[in-house]
Amino acid sequence: PLVPFIFVSGTIGDAALGLALRKSEVLAETWGLAPAETQYLQNRYLRPQPRLSLRAALRDHASAAMDLSDGLAKDLGRMCQASGCAARVDFAAIPLSRACARALAADPGLASLIAGGGDDYEILAAVPSEKKAQFQAAAAQARTAVTEIGSFLQGGAAAIEGPDGHPVTLARAGWDHF
Repeated sequence: PLVPFIFVSGTIGDAALGLALRKSEVLAETWGLAPAETQYLQNRYLRPQPRLSLRAALRDHASAAMDLSDGLAKDLGRMCQASGCAARVDFAAIPLSRACARALAADPGLASLIAGGGDDYEILAAVPSEKKAQFQAAAAQARTAVTEIGSFLQGGAAAIEGPDGHPVTLARAGWDHF
């Protein structure tokens, strides 16, 4: 059987870091961020940009899609539960903004916040392997960056694997409304 691939739009983790910076300005110095990088992350939290330009690409090529409002780990788990499948994501493949990557380099413990934080309002999509190239071409035509970060599997659960091949330890798996 053909394996569906996991794609995300844009960059992940910016809004969660932006919220953390709003709560504690000292983090910008701790993470070695320039003022423009701090402002960028805070703006990603305060002014999300929905990826409406991906509508046609998703409609024509994805088998499932949802927004990442509650965090990559939480929403990927929800997609897996609804689909009755498992997923493996390579943390190193998750697209990060320059500011987010700088913060992560200064504090590797931020991997948990990046994978588990919310409010990015990017798109999580399952794309069948036979439609992968067409999806990427349609996204490029829509001028919206998409990145392949993993694949869906049969059985098990969703896992985000770190560089050592072990699951990233999450302080929390994302926002839960209840």
